[in-house]
Amino acid sequence: MGFLKLLLNLSLYIILATNIVFCAYNDLKIIRLPNNTVPLFYNISLTLNLEEDNFTFHGESNIKIEIRYASLNNISLHSKELEINEMATTLINNNSTVYKPIEHSYNNEMDILTLNFENALSPGFYILNMKFAGIIPKNSLYKGGFMRIPYTNGGEINIMVATFSEPSGARQIFPCWDEPALKAIFNISVMHHVKYLALSNMPLVRREFFEYDMTCTYFNTSPIMSTYLVAIIVIPMIDFHSLSNEKETVNVWCRSSLLRSEVTFMYNIIEKVTPFLIQYTNNSEKVPKMDHFIAPNYPVVGMEHWGLVIYNESSVAYDINEHPTYRRADVAIIITHEIAHQWFGNLVTPSWWSYHWLKEGLASFLHTYIIDKIFNDWRAVDSFVIEILHLGLLIDVGILGPVTLELDSAFNRINLFSFVVYEKASVIFRMLQNTITDEVFRKGLVIYLATHEYSPTTPDDLWSAMQTALDESDVPHEQYKIKEVMDTWMNQNSYPEVNVIKNYTTGEVTISQKCVYEHEINNKWWIPITFATQSNPNFSNTVPRYWLRPDENVTFITDPSDWIIVNIQQTGYYRVSYDIKNWEKISNYLNSEKYTNIHVLNRAQIIDDLFSFMDGRISGFVFVNLIRYLQREVDYVAWYPLLFRVIPILKEFFFLPEATYVKITIMALLSNLLRNIGYLENDDDDHITKLTRLEAIKWACTTDDKFCKNTALVKLNQHLADPELYKMLPGHDNMYCFGLMAANRTTWNKMLELYQKTDPEKEKFKKMLMKSLSCAENSDIIINYLNITAFNTSLFHEKEHSLIFKFILDKHLNNDLILDYILSNFEIIKPKLFTTTVIIKHILRNLFYDEQIDKIFRDWRTMDSFVVKNLQFCLRRDKGGLGPVTMELNSISDRPDLSIVFYQKAPVILRMLQNTITDEIFRKGLIIYLATHEYSSTTPDDLWSAMQTALDGSDVPHEHYKIKEVMDTWMNQKSYPEVNVTKNYTTGEIIISQKCVYGQEINDKWWIPITFATQSNPDFSNTVPRYWLRPNQNVTFITDPNDWIIVNIQQTGYYRVSYDIKNWEKISNYLNSEEYTNIHVLNRAQIIDDLFSFMDGRISGFVFVNFIRYLQREVDYVAWYQLLFRFIPILKEFFFLPEATYVKNICAYNILNISSIFEHSAKILLSFRHIGNITIMTLLSDLLRNIGYLENIDDDHITKQIRIKAIKWACTFNDQFCKNTIFIKLNQHLADPELYKVLPGHNFMYCVGLMATNKTTWDKMLELYQKTDLEMGELKETLLNSLSCAENSDIIINYLNITTFNTSLFHEKERSLIFKSILNKHLNNDLILDYILSNFEIIKPK
Repeated sequence: MGFLKLLLNLSLYIILATNIVFCAYNDLKIIRLPNNTVPLFYNISLTLNLEEDNFTFHGESNIKIEIRYASLNNISLHSKELEINEMATTLINNNSTVYKPIEHSYNNEMDILTLNFENALSPGFYILNMKFAGIIPKNSLYKGGFMRIPYTNGGEINIMVATFSEPSGARQIFPCWDEPALKAIFNISVMHHVKYLALSNMPLVRREFFEYDMTCTYFNTSPIMSTYLVAIIVIPMIDFHSLSNEKETVNVWCRSSLLRSEVTFMYNIIEKVTPFLIQYTNNSEKVPKMDHFIAPNYPVVGMEHWGLVIYNESSVAYDINEHPTYRRADVAIIITHEIAHQWFGNLVTPSWWSYHWLKEGLASFLHTYIIDKIFNDWRAVDSFVIEILHLGLLIDVGILGPVTLELDSAFNRINLFSFVVYEKASVIFRMLQNTITDEVFRKGLVIYLATHEYSPTTPDDLWSAMQTALDESDVPHEQYKIKEVMDTWMNQNSYPEVNVIKNYTTGEVTISQKCVYEHEINNKWWIPITFATQSNPNFSNTVPRYWLRPDENVTFITDPSDWIIVNIQQTGYYRVSYDIKNWEKISNYLNSEKYTNIHVLNRAQIIDDLFSFMDGRISGFVFVNLIRYLQREVDYVAWYPLLFRVIPILKEFFFLPEATYVKITIMALLSNLLRNIGYLENDDDDHITKLTRLEAIKWACTTDDKFCKNTALVKLNQHLADPELYKMLPGHDNMYCFGLMAANRTTWNKMLELYQKTDPEKEKFKKMLMKSLSCAENSDIIINYLNITAFNTSLFHEKEHSLIFKFILDKHLNNDLILDYILSNFEIIKPKLFTTTVIIKHILRNLFYDEQIDKIFRDWRTMDSFVVKNLQFCLRRDKGGLGPVTMELNSISDRPDLSIVFYQKAPVILRMLQNTITDEIFRKGLIIYLATHEYSSTTPDDLWSAMQTALDGSDVPHEHYKIKEVMDTWMNQKSYPEVNVTKNYTTGEIIISQKCVYGQEINDKWWIPITFATQSNPDFSNTVPRYWLRPNQNVTFITDPNDWIIVNIQQTGYYRVSYDIKNWEKISNYLNSEEYTNIHVLNRAQIIDDLFSFMDGRISGFVFVNFIRYLQREVDYVAWYQLLFRFIPILKEFFFLPEATYVKNICAYNILNISSIFEHSAKILLSFRHIGNITIMTLLSDLLRNIGYLENIDDDHITKQIRIKAIKWACTFNDQFCKNTIFIKLNQHLADPELYKVLPGHNFMYCVGLMATNKTTWDKMLELYQKTDLEMGELKETLLNSLSCAENSDIIINYLNITTFNTSLFHEKERSLIFKSILNKHLNNDLILDYILSNFEIIKPK
């Protein structure tokens, strides 16, 4: 679409000169600027207005440009959300000839402004003059350009302004060529009020003062740079100060309320990192000063503008008294990263955003490398491997794209700031560095910078520089070229699994590769192969011994008795799998005293890789046996995978009896670890050790280690007794929770007292204490906590009440005492801010046991709701318009039915399978499926195989079918079958056949489970199939000739059932007897739903009416569902027709194609002329007498829904008793809203109550509308619509007049809504229709 718009607006010349980037994901063409015009020098003057409610700016630009080619009569550049003063735009050539554009055309989709001139512009140099204005919006990651940032200083709220322009925000500050390759020089000045201070990329040159307390700040001319690097900050002068070096060439700016100590660490990092990078790159800084500005609430952690780096305050401030010591590493990473950009990104810049990794990945690698060199006791590289590299291996299994981005026109920041750009790219740079050596890698970077400084670059430029350095070295590299290798890593998604197979007779090792993402089987890489063996455990040399190429395996010989470990120090970005014997050899070696011969990064790698192969390839026994070695492990790098990956996943299964052995093993390991590492932090502990200790304490206490809990309790009691002497260290806040696990009431009360005393401004700390109070494992304490939060509203307001309730749900729902108390006192203790549905969903997410779930759902009838809502909805929709459950990959984006087939049809079919093989077998199959494939991707065949294994091990009859064969017919075909049941009433023979309900798929057939009950044997409990209706044959059997038969017990099968007319009549007669409850309620609902669907000529309205007569005695409201939620909504659309009067008064409807209803109204009436006189109104009246108008506490979910719907329809169909009843309830509510509340979900009562209203009640409703808070938008709109429900014509005409003439009460939007609502409700009222037509021009909304 963007390309078509451009084609319409631009001349042929610019089309030929336009760059187009294709996005492979969606074929979107990204329009690049034409390459005929380039900027050379920007002179930008800006004026900022920062007064309250008027945050705007305006400016003027004079841009020196070069037009390179002849025959061009237009110039294109970027502009977004700027108001251009078109009269002021001029173009002046070197001869001072002035050109005025004849048209400014805008492509808002691509942010391209095109200036069209009358004649062609000759090649040469020009000055483009423009004036513009814009708005300064609130700060947001999704905005660009100027943004206003709120902050507090000394308790007062104020505003500062800063820019954030990566990737495309500069065009929102001034019109420009906003592409990274189009570099230029910038001369910037900013006009602002004298109370502000302005900063930019370059040093201040001078200030000039003007009237009205305005000043203009002029800055020095910048070096050549990209537009996204332009930075401007305007701050209230008195609120900020700086920490500077002696020459003021390095300045750290922050709020004046920020302590000097909080920025000292940052300043020290800058002082160390900057000279390191100058020396490392052999390249000096190119700007005369560096401001590091700490901005509160900046939208990203850091932005590397040349000469003015901006940081988010919460990311870089470090207070030794408030923050854990390991936060220093996080702060150092951010600062080092942004400083590295001064060379990689600013000095040399990727030519396009697809190569964003060329600066971000390189800066991410360098920040790790530099910190590791400067602070070698922090073990930054080791942390990088176990945190970043391992995370990449975990998540990069198909969902992430390649490192080289394929971008859409919006340059989605989610992509630009993604894992692949920052982390994965840096992992691959580490692999390259270790492949060619640190020295060669550094030399390559030096060449890269020297060759391309101030220029845009592509990846090939970097690979060429690296190759030059490598060619000049003595590092072996005859077998590969860097570009060829790196293209496979940067341009393909996912990563390889390297498979190592050894012949233990000959010692031959064969190494092959495959992509871990199964859908990319053709992805292959150039993989550097390094290894060590038992005979030669040299883990120091990371230069590849072999290259595993995309097209061939690697083979070599080792000692047959040795283990082999591939990927030394895990420098390569791949997993390694071995044959089982090699795993066992590694395991035995690790469990010996020699385990330290294996590098610690490889020890961590082995645990991480092995855990990933527990998907059926490796047994849990092998894994548990290997991790036993951790009982002697004292380097905590190796513990990281267990603590931060394995246990967080396994803990979800620790409650299962099958997991007892694993849980005991892990608890023993944790206990051992804590004995070695201790519970107290030491000053000389490294970053990893501190993190390991905290995580170990967390999991030991969580897995019920008594010593851990008691130790934490002792520490907590000491702290509560004397907080100054026994301080809780920064980062150790978990100790409050762990200490309370074993606490008594006395300790808990002291914690509550601490919470009450804590300053409200310490919001985060206070919330942590509040959450910790829910950690107590004593049921009485938690029940008391629930009561305090519910009744002590002065201590806990509604927001805190909601949070505490959620915390308790998260922690204690597997405690039956607490769960029973919550359920028994649900209405009393539940927070007002949570709906019942939200709470129940949250409860279910935290329950493990079936019997606990039964406590929640014993009277909710969730499965019955599922059948009458989901299953029967799917039967109506799935007639050819929906596709199969299993997608064709290229059609996913074009499938609007995904939510139905994925979330409704698929679970319906899985319910059918569950009932076919029994609940017990289904559950066992799921357990096998999870245990076999955990941490792996799966296919449907994996699930069917697990179910088949469970079924084969049971005594459930299954000789006649295989689960895969059955389920493939349901998952891979569209629509569903209609099962036809025909009976011979002489012999009793039943013949069952099938056809697809979608007529165009006549060849589609299914494996259909046949269950049934008969009049002689009305057993509706057994859902295991008696027969299978196969795709290629019918089913035949004998029953009593006098019996009815009902097929599809409890409607477990996803199909409709049609019978011969005699069977329908037998079922109807039985339903209209006192024995109707012998038929399961789901089958009663099914019969009504199926029969209604067959009223297309196959079944008469008479048969249908006879069926639903029985509803006058039906007290199970599941059976009512379809009448109220499906049939009546169809009927009511035609009740206004005189011809339909009789239809309205009968309780049936011969369904026709809705589009031709008016043509066939006579046929409708004819089809009902002999039908009995039971009316819909009569049925509804009977129903409401049984169910009542008032909600009962013990009503189930369905009953509540049925009541609401029955009241709605009874009143809609003019039941006077219903209207008067609701009218009385409404008057009570209007008189005393607190005493007579309208229940949640009952807002329709406002409309229904007003149907029979008088003017007095209507006026009270109008008054209620006026009083209702604007923030209660949904209720306010309900009241607005309800006011149009009055059936008194005078009231509605008065309502029209009020909306027309009382503009202070109703604005234009409300007028439109009211007018539409009245049209929808009252056009069959001649008085109202005549009034509208007579006064149309006066009363119609604008």
